[in-house]
Amino acid sequence: MDSTMKSSYLMTFIIIVLTLIAAAGGLYIDELYKDTNSFALHAWYANDIILLAVGLPLLIVALVLSIRGSLRGQLVWLGMLNFTIYNYSYYLFGAALNSFFLIYAALFTFSMYSLVFGLVFLDYNKIEKSFKKKTPVKGISIFMILLAITLGGAWIVQWVNFVITSTPPQIMINLNSANNLVATLDLTFVVPLCFVAAYNLWQRAYRLCPYCYVKCKRICL
Repeated sequence: MDSTMKSSYLMTFIIIVLTLIAAAGGLYIDELYKDTNSFALHAWYANDIILLAVGLPLLIVALVLSIRGSLRGQLVWLGMLNFTIYNYSYYLFGAALNSFFLIYAALFTFSMYSLVFGLVFLDYNKIEKSFKKKTPVKGISIFMILLAITLGGAWIVQWVNFVITSTPPQIMINLNSANNLVATLDLTFVVPLCFVAAYNLWQRAYRLCPYCYVKCKRICL
């Protein structure tokens, strides 16, 4: 195994440990979250539960399968790393400062570098050969396109309404926030990637679509 891949797997192990600490701490440490808005607090708690129940087990299984040489495991692993970057962007940039700030920064950073290293050594020829002619590429592409249109359209409509009426998006009102971090991350992390991956998949160019599809499904949770 290449030393860079070993580093990527090691960083993923660190991510697993830190995610467990961050999510469990968020649920069980009294007043860890310093946000004064109840809507934000409920969002953090709900996300921590999903991470412990679904996200973390999926990342662990994918990591083990990837180390054993499973291509599907490797793709799911990369998809979960991609999601971890997106997910902890909210904690790092959106949460009120708390004692886990450095943990959020570490999770964001380790996930980013682990994903980059993993993508560099991904066997793209093997990916293309693993897709069969019967693979429902159009159905998967349509799913990603619909998600991108729904997500992007929802934010664009609210932005147009803000330009016309000066009424901010409802989530900004709920969070009592002057910025819209959710829209920012969705319109930069999710929507463009879904469109590009869907187009490539439709053309049977498979480089982006597997781990993007994993991320899309995870976001739907």
